[in-house]
Amino acid sequence: KTNKLTIESEDAGSAQGPTLDLFRNSVDPAPDDIIGSIDFRGEDSAGNSLVYARINTRIEDETNNHEDGELEFHVYDGGNDALKNAFHIDGTNLNVNVKIEQDLLQIRSLRDDGVASPELRLFRDSADPVTDDILGSVTFRGENANGDIHEYAKIHSRIHDTTTDSEEGKISFHVHE
Repeated sequence: KTNKLTIESEDAGSAQGPTLDLFRNSVDPAPDDIIGSIDFRGEDSAGNSLVYARINTRIEDETNNHEDGELEFHVYDGGNDALKNAFHIDGTNLNVNVKIEQDLLQIRSLRDDGVASPELRLFRDSADPVTDDILGSVTFRGENANGDIHEYAKIHSRIHDTTTDSEEGKISFHVHE
C-alpha cells in the first residue's frame, strides 16, 4: 500500500499535461449516467471505512453536437447518514446549496468592463404569478437582551402588476418596533 499517486509529465512545452482520463465506454449513454467518480475515504472513530466526500461527473445531454455535462461535489452529512450535494456545475450555471455560519457573505466581481456585476438575483419561478406575490425577502435578525433570536427588519419585493409589457413591482421596508 502507498499513500501517493504521481502522474508526471516531463514535457517542457505549453501543452496540457499530465492528464488523468476517466473514460466510461458505454454502448448506450443516457442523461444522468454517472461517468466518473472520485471518492475521498477515511475511517471514523470506530475504524469503519466511510466516504467523506465525492466528486461525480454526470451526462446531462448525450446528443451529438449538443453534449452537456455536470460536475457534482458531495460531502458527508453525519446527521442524515448520507452524502449531500454541496454544489454542482452544469453548463454555465453554478448551483450551490450552502449554509453560511460566518459573519460575512461577500460576492466579488473582478470584471472591469463596465458591466453591472456582481449581481444577487432572487428569482421566484411561479406557474401562476399574481398581484402581491412576494418575490423575495431579506431579513435582518439578531439576539435581544434575553438572548432570543428576534427579527428586527425585513425588505420585501412584491409583484404589483403581472400584465405582459406592463409589469410593475414594489419594494417595502419593514422595521419591527
